[in-house]
Amino acid sequence: MNERAITTKALNQLAFQTGLVGRVSGFAPTPAGCDHGEALIKFDKSNAKLVAELRKWDANGGLGKVVHQVTEGYQKLLICDYISDDEGARLRESNINYLDNVGNAYLDIPPVYVLIQGKKPKDNFGLDRADKLFTETGLKVILALLANRGLLNANYRKIADHANVSMGTIGWVLRELKHQAYIGHKGGHMAWKNRGMLIKKWVDEYPCLKEKSLVGVYYTDRKNWWQTIELDNYEALLGGQIAGVDYNTEFSPESGEIFVGKHKHGNLVRDLELLSADQPHGKHRFRIEVYRKFWGQTEEMNLFDNLVHPLISYASLMDTWDPKSRELAGKIAKQLS
Repeated sequence: MNERAITTKALNQLAFQTGLVGRVSGFAPTPAGCDHGEALIKFDKSNAKLVAELRKWDANGGLGKVVHQVTEGYQKLLICDYISDDEGARLRESNINYLDNVGNAYLDIPPVYVLIQGKKPKDNFGLDRADKLFTETGLKVILALLANRGLLNANYRKIADHANVSMGTIGWVLRELKHQAYIGHKGGHMAWKNRGMLIKKWVDEYPCLKEKSLVGVYYTDRKNWWQTIELDNYEALLGGQIAGVDYNTEFSPESGEIFVGKHKHGNLVRDLELLSADQPHGKHRFRIEVYRKFWGQTEEMNLFDNLVHPLISYASLMDTWDPKSRELAGKIAKQLS
């Protein structure tokens, strides 16, 4: 589950339909075995503070049990990718505010009152033509094009090899990029028209691709473990907060990401003696998220001192409410123009 992606989409839907802006002031990581996360949210025009319970909708079981206990001084808010009319009615009867990713909303936080109902998810939860460009395959192709200069005018086979997708998808993605005015013809060649906007959209949708590539979450008590690891043994590159050290040497990462080659995950866990969430840890434990490499052949992807491409680092650091991580993301963004 990617709580931040659900939260961002729900708040964007609300702002689009009503102009009401919600701001996240904190985020609680999802504990092992827990089926929901939490965020603290405030809305403009209201002094109310809300604890948002973040969930994914289950086609079989609906929303399931919604936790009613909240921190003193806070009101309850449920954020979900979809809330049906019947579920919305039950939530309103229980005085629980809610938002979803398709535009349904209920907020009773005086002087703000919002009720939007009847919005239905389309097939695949509202994936229209524009959204389908940013599914897993589309995101891989877009990353390859953004990260490797000159690839935009390469043959389909080369693009497919870089993106780690089938060659049959390349034509559709390029046509859709042109249709949506991200690229266009210039002097007989394809050229970027709205590269900055495409980067922003890719970063917004990256958490979905990242989540599908996750192998496992582990912990270690070894300080600065990434400085001694032989990355070549695992065909690995580093990302997340570790990438931020290159931009601020005084920054002390509390977590990091490592992207490993195929079938290298087990070796990494064994050699680093990584611990799972249910195993005992020392006082100064470091969280390590292990991902499969989701890209293919590279030209410019591996030129960053054992780090993933800056676009991936930027997207990962933006996928957090931590202000220090976002400050580092801003420095990385300068490399993406």
